[in-house]
Amino acid sequence: DKEAGGGLPIVIPEGMRGVSVKVDEVIGVAGFVLPGTRVDVLVTINPQNDKEEATTRVILQNVTVLTAGQMIQKDAEAAPQTATVITLLVTPEQSEELTLAATEGRIHLALRNTLDMAEVETDGIKAGQLVKTVEPVKAAPSVRRSGGPRRSGTTIVTFNGTERSETTF
Repeated sequence: DKEAGGGLPIVIPEGMRGVSVKVDEVIGVAGFVLPGTRVDVLVTINPQNDKEEATTRVILQNVTVLTAGQMIQKDAEAAPQTATVITLLVTPEQSEELTLAATEGRIHLALRNTLDMAEVETDGIKAGQLVKTVEPVKAAPSVRRSGGPRRSGTTIVTFNGTERSETTF
């Protein structure tokens, strides 16, 4: 009976859950995460405390934000601290993933366009993959074409699909 209570529980559809996670202002996309926005949830985990093995992966996609606000909590010295709390609308299975991610790693939110419903497959990324060693590119040997007078000036080569054209000024 939806009229028996009030507040947030009545806007949670049957079979879904509202799960709150604490985020800092940057992770909360600098204040742009508002009720009704949609986000992807990413987690960064470093299971062996090896910087090269730290991994970030998208774990939930196109999740609705139910609430976004601040709460006052006490730090280790009992001083009041403001923390941003985001409540997300998830399935029971997603609530398990989200809770584990918040406990074992650091979560991040990525804003989505509300019309973008596409699910994407990603492999995630490890810290060691961020900076790759790139071999220096060797200059291609110059090629001189025969069969016509050599043009002087500046030549601009334009590609339109597979068609190549040259304009000399």
